[in-house]
Amino acid sequence: SNGTPAHLRPYLNRTYLIMLMKYGLYSAIVDVFDTELVKIAKGKMPEIVDLICRVLDGDRPDLASLSQKEVEYVKTVRVLTGESLYSHSWLEV
Repeated sequence: SNGTPAHLRPYLNRTYLIMLMKYGLYSAIVDVFDTELVKIAKGKMPEIVDLICRVLDGDRPDLASLSQKEVEYVKTVRVLTGESLYSHSWLEV
């Protein structure tokens, strides 16, 4: 996430960690000051992990039916997988 504005880096880092965990990553050096990232790493946010895994498997959830946090994660998955172009405003589009 280098080069990304500081307020956006956590979205990329958290989502990418979940993506890597889906494919077998079980150990990572992470930002311990990002409490949400640590919760994800410890398995304490299974609903977000499940959502990201479903999107990676091809599910296209209706964004209007999701919470703001869930929408942010779905949009970030789309950026990281190349489905959407990256810009500093990917969460606003």
